[in-house]
This record gives sequence, C-alpha cells and structure tokens, in this order.
Amino acid sequence: MKSLDSRRITRIDDAWIKEWPSAGPLRALRAWIRGTRARAAWIGAHGLAVRRLPAPEGIALLEGRGRALVISRAHPGKPLDRYCREDVPALRDRRPFLDALAALVRHLHARGAVHRDLKANNILADGPTRFVFLDLEDVAFRRVRRADAIRGLAQLNAALPVLTRADRWRMLRRYASNWPLLGDPR
Repeated sequence: MKSLDSRRITRIDDAWIKEWPSAGPLRALRAWIRGTRARAAWIGAHGLAVRRLPAPEGIALLEGRGRALVISRAHPGKPLDRYCREDVPALRDRRPFLDALAALVRHLHARGAVHRDLKANNILADGPTRFVFLDLEDVAFRRVRRADAIRGLAQLNAALPVLTRADRWRMLRRYASNWPLLGDPR
C-alpha cells in the first residue's frame, strides 16, 4: 500500500485500487461540481483505450459518501525513472528505447490526449519498448495545443536525468519526425 496526502494506492493480486478521500465540505463541493478524481481516472483509462494507447484497464468505479475509488488491472514493469536508472545503462543500443518512448508521446498527442502530469514516474516500463500510462486522472481529451506538447515534453525531459544530450535530441527528433521540416531521423 502507498499512501499519499490526497490518495491511497493498494495492490491486490493483479489489480490496483486507487482511492481518493472526498471528506470535507470543499472536496465534496469540488466533487459535486467537477466529478471525482476516480471518475476522471476511469474516463482517462477508457479514453486512452478507445484511442489505442496503453493504459491500465479500468475494472470498476465506486463512488460514495466521503470517498471514491477506481480499480484497474495491474501491469508488470517499473516506473520509467527507475527503469532508466537501472536498465537503460545496460542497453547495448538505446535507439529502440528512445524511439518507442518518443513514439508513445507523439501518438498520445496525435490522438487528441494530453497528460497534464507527464513525469517519468507516471509511465510504467516493461522492457525497452513497452510502456503504460499511469495517473490517468490527469489525462484530458482535446486538441493538443503547442503549449501542451511543450509542457509534456519538458516534464518528461526533466524527469529523466540519466539520458545524455544526444539521447534527448534523438528523442525530440523522433517525436517530431512527421513535422515537414525535420523529416524522419533514421
């Protein structure tokens, strides 16, 4: 179990249970007006699935007085920041890893989804080319503005200090490979 100030995460067998308290008048009012964080995570999981983007499968959404929770299927792997520290230095060729990560973010944005907290610990890595988005309550579905893309790339860039300047440049070029001036970096 992992407890944070605003939520509690528990793993039971092959499922994650993420619970948000809504106690207190301000949180209850916010949940009544905007919906609960659990509902936002539920919508995020299903919205990414419809767009064929990797996310934990939402199993159940439960909302009641004082709390809301979402149950989703657990995925193997480790957070991307830990994967980069432990496994990326051992890779013989980093190109497939960097290309897959850049393609993941490019597909997220191209399919009309914005992750407002695109840090490395909000992406689960299970091998150099298999990723899953986490913290789905921070996903929004809309036309991706340039500022959204820059913010997401900057958050990811800041959260991966083990990458070299050449790695970062390659990843950016791969992300922008469909832009007319840059072309395919391969």
